[in-house]
Amino acid sequence: MLQKYRFIVFTFFVCLAVIGLVYAKYHGIAKDAEQEQEAAAEQAALEDLSFVRGIQPDDHILGNPKAPIVFFVYSDFGCTYCKDYHKTMRLLTQVYGGDGKMAWVFRHLPYVQLHPEAPMYALASECVASELGNDAFWAYTNLLFENADPLNPLSASTLVELAASVGVNRQTFVTCMRSNELMDGVQEDFEEGMTAGAQGTPYTIVETPDGRFVYQGAQPYRVLAIALQDAVRAYGVNEIMSPDKSSSVGREYMNDFDAMFASTTASTSSSTPTPTPTPVTTPAPSSGAGSILDGIITD
Repeated sequence: MLQKYRFIVFTFFVCLAVIGLVYAKYHGIAKDAEQEQEAAAEQAALEDLSFVRGIQPDDHILGNPKAPIVFFVYSDFGCTYCKDYHKTMRLLTQVYGGDGKMAWVFRHLPYVQLHPEAPMYALASECVASELGNDAFWAYTNLLFENADPLNPLSASTLVELAASVGVNRQTFVTCMRSNELMDGVQEDFEEGMTAGAQGTPYTIVETPDGRFVYQGAQPYRVLAIALQDAVRAYGVNEIMSPDKSSSVGREYMNDFDAMFASTTASTSSSTPTPTPTPVTTPAPSSGAGSILDGIITD
């Protein structure tokens, strides 16, 4: 009799265990499926970049504004990765921008928590652009990246001197900075970049005839060049230039070589020491959302 009860109890617990395992398995599968659906929804939301503005009349653009491939780069003047990436984008635009294949649009994404001075740099660049236009903006942008140091922020007087060096009137620049009016545009860029899914700077949205995709962080030149060439081939924008065709970079090399040749020829004919030519250098390839004005005190 005791053995019979033991068998019944044993069977009962075995059944409970089986039921528990079955429940846990199917409950786990359902939970995993739910998590996958949520993750997919989040990813889809990140990839929905239709709200991101296309090229605007007041955008800062290098290259062909009507190019089929546009790089919208959200950048921070206080970011060392952005500094390297700026050189990469300059080289990419030199190679491909002159032939109308691409355009580079600069937008602001200053991280106040990491670089408290970055919003002031962004505002300074906008003040330069408001007075002298697109070319002056890019000249000033180059100077900011060349001189900015996160460990030794640029002073207000340095920002003024850099602006003056590209032709901006000092008093006009100071008045613009004090008014703070152009910060609204910087804020708009910042909010757009954060909403688009930026996890840091630089953040790049590439627009092609087939849609948009993103790059998080500073990408090396090779990655961007291959992506651009693939897009050109895929969408039949233009035939890739062969190596024997001229380009702006190639012409610069030829000019340097011509100068070297002329210098050498003149030196040989006059029997004087040949001056050392200047080496040819090429730029090396390389969070939470909130107001960018947090912690910034203005007049």
